[in-house]
Amino acid sequence: MSMLTPPGLGAPRRKPNWRFLLPVGAGILAVIGLVAWLVVGGDSAPADKASPSPSTTNTTISQTTSRTPSPTTPSLPQLSSPLPAMAIDVRVFNASDRSGLALKTADELSACKFHVLEFGNDPLNSDGKTAATIRYGKRGLTSALSLSSYIPGSALQEDKQRSNSSIDLVLGQAFPGLTPPTNAQCR
Repeated sequence: MSMLTPPGLGAPRRKPNWRFLLPVGAGILAVIGLVAWLVVGGDSAPADKASPSPSTTNTTISQTTSRTPSPTTPSLPQLSSPLPAMAIDVRVFNASDRSGLALKTADELSACKFHVLEFGNDPLNSDGKTAATIRYGKRGLTSALSLSSYIPGSALQEDKQRSNSSIDLVLGQAFPGLTPPTNAQCR
């Protein structure tokens, strides 16, 4: 036989203490946000100054800037073994008047397993006199050197404002096309 307490005769039901739950909930959200920021790396928002947002669609960026540093190839270290193509994030930009060059090259890089973030016209409006320029930040030197093995004679240009490892491939008027190394696995 069960012993049920008739309504109104048992202990009164307590209302939740919202003054306690609100700070606890805010603290939990703050901890989750901090953990997510640390997992992502903490540099995902303003890290890339050359492109406002990564995209896998054909985009033309309307960002204008007057700085276009000249490409240089300082004395760079030689790679003992290049990064695998799938570990390299690259944006492909057309600085020539050859229509569709960025799309064609992005497709070729994708076939070689590169992670193409974006393609379109060069947002920094380079003059296109260099056949190919690879822009990189301090964390992207190895990626830039690895990609340069696919484009003999390409110029490397450091972007001191970029803090992530992504790189930009800027195609000029005399871009000859990709020349994958013999050990590259392109479709």
